[in-house]
Amino acid sequence: MLRSILLASTCFLPLLCAPAHAVTFTSGANAASTNISIAGGVVAADASVAPVSGSGAPAYDRTGGVASVNQNFTLTSGIPGTATQGLTTGVVTTRASSAAPTQTSAMATVTLNNVNSVLASKLLSDLVPVAALGLTADQISSTTVAGLDANGDIFGTQSSSFANLGLTGSALGLLTVNGSLYSNPTANTVLLSLAGLTVTLNQQIRTATATGTLFETNAVHIALNNYSLAGKLLTGSVTLGHSQAEVSGVPEPGTWATMLLGFGAVGFAMRGRRRPMAAFA
Repeated sequence: MLRSILLASTCFLPLLCAPAHAVTFTSGANAASTNISIAGGVVAADASVAPVSGSGAPAYDRTGGVASVNQNFTLTSGIPGTATQGLTTGVVTTRASSAAPTQTSAMATVTLNNVNSVLASKLLSDLVPVAALGLTADQISSTTVAGLDANGDIFGTQSSSFANLGLTGSALGLLTVNGSLYSNPTANTVLLSLAGLTVTLNQQIRTATATGTLFETNAVHIALNNYSLAGKLLTGSVTLGHSQAEVSGVPEPGTWATMLLGFGAVGFAMRGRRRPMAAFA
């Protein structure tokens, strides 16, 4: 019997010694973010708008927002010209919330109204910047939810929506894009991909962690990969409508496997200790 206990303890020891992890529900949102660098790794723009975040249990409800946004970044200047990135909006709202533990999930939402995002260049001889890429919409929003279902399994839902989306600019060349067709685009819809410039709608990212899953949704993700503008190469991104939610602290499958192995070892060892009873005539 002692041997059985010692054998089982070797299987239970990693579980008993490991710290207890409470399940955590985390969410966050920001209305817009810009991170662009020029050749050589020089950061030309790095900012976010109305970020909020929270983590629980306990329950939390964080809200943010601004009445309007009017920002403009000078990405490059000099010969042969100037490159800029600008964003104007109406009312912007962000929210991160969780009712844990009564509701085993976390949610993040973001909404932007009257959006006008422009990536533009102006050569020395030009008086007015020329839009390389202009994106407009009456409204842009995204929602991300992450939680545990009735079986204790992680789930996530992600979505983005648009009202009167429009896309213009010299980067399109002869290409015509009817953004109004994308009111509720499917996940990871590539609206434009040309020469180092990619525009993705309803970008959905799921990242597995050691004890959970992170779900991220970008209503609009503009990626620059050595994109040439005003004689310079730009790398980075412009994101509109970012929301994310995460479940962490869920026991790893290996932890449960260790427990089952321990139970199996005990049963096997105890079975081996049994002796058949002698039969008497």
